[in-house]
Amino acid sequence: MRRFSCREGLTLVEILVVVFLIAIFVRLFLPPLGGILPYEIRNASRELSAELQYASQRAITTGETHRWVVDLDSQLFHLERLEITQLTAERDVPTHSGLLDTARPRPTEEFLPVPAKIGEWRALDQETIRIEKVWIGEDEFDEGDVGILFAPDGAADPAELLLMGEGGRAMSLQLQPFTSEIRTIELNP
Repeated sequence: MRRFSCREGLTLVEILVVVFLIAIFVRLFLPPLGGILPYEIRNASRELSAELQYASQRAITTGETHRWVVDLDSQLFHLERLEITQLTAERDVPTHSGLLDTARPRPTEEFLPVPAKIGEWRALDQETIRIEKVWIGEDEFDEGDVGILFAPDGAADPAELLLMGEGGRAMSLQLQPFTSEIRTIELNP
């Protein structure tokens, strides 16, 4: 007659299978139950940080002033550059010296979208995240178009962006004026 022995405990493979199944169930069912997860707002802050850093670096490398613009109503943003157009003077020859205009023609300045993908209006990848407010210096904006300037010398407007997600999660992006360094602060971890 054969006897079967009872073993005590679980093997390593069995433990790993159980842990793997738990991880899959948590991943599938936690987001619908808990609303927005912290990684979504962190990803949005990383995306915007990369946008602002690119604007700063592009201003420095091209030697042109750039402006990152966000439309807080539609939640779209894009990058613009300052284009300076030199005017040529087409003037009639004056009939006497009193009508002679000796002033040089003034250049025109206009912000135009950067001729690349980053110059097109686009939204955040995370649709549940909003850019709720923007502060530039002491001025607070919660609607309309807001532009943050980046100078060719590396300086930028002192700015702060407030990101809000579902469930009250918030994150702040602070742009330092002289270095264009970006600090991210999770407001409710």
